[in-house]
Amino acid sequence: MAESSGLGEAFAAALETCIRQTAAMVSLTSDTWADHCESPQAKQRFQARVLAPLLRTMRADHGYAAAQWCAFYAQALPMGRMEGDWDEMFLCPPYRICEPEKMLSHPRRWEVTWPTCDCGVDEPLRSASAEAQGVPANVSLHGWHAPVYAMSCGLCETLRARLGRSPYAGGPIPSQAEGGTSRIRGGAEAYGWSEGYW
Repeated sequence: MAESSGLGEAFAAALETCIRQTAAMVSLTSDTWADHCESPQAKQRFQARVLAPLLRTMRADHGYAAAQWCAFYAQALPMGRMEGDWDEMFLCPPYRICEPEKMLSHPRRWEVTWPTCDCGVDEPLRSASAEAQGVPANVSLHGWHAPVYAMSCGLCETLRARLGRSPYAGGPIPSQAEGGTSRIRGGAEAYGWSEGYW
């Protein structure tokens, strides 16, 4: 596991708490929308109402990326399902841009191809502000490339040691129809999706 380092550990702990609480809220409220049809608008309004207190606090305390990582790791998304492996695409890609400081100072940074580096083993957590900013990574989805800020290698390693690889489901759902299976596996089986859903 990544070495704990003061403020970086405080950020990792706050993100872990957000992920656990968000996953628990998603699981606790799944019987409101699962096992029946629901319009996308109604579902999104409901999700916004129950998740806003958790994600707004994370965003206010640590920034947009932290709130987004929390929602992605807990798989709390507006339409409920993920296409592709979002853990590898957006949270913890196996590569990062090698010289992020140089890249970030370049005026046309997203037009230049930057060399990427693999994550090392036991990379330490950085400062809280550096962890909250993230690390630039180039992501490709359906043929288009997007600049994203992924979690650092140290943060990914720390969260995976504590929560496992995303998505973190947080335990079984209170659903009679699914008999207590995980909300992600239950949703995938019910709707024939290979990805999870909320």
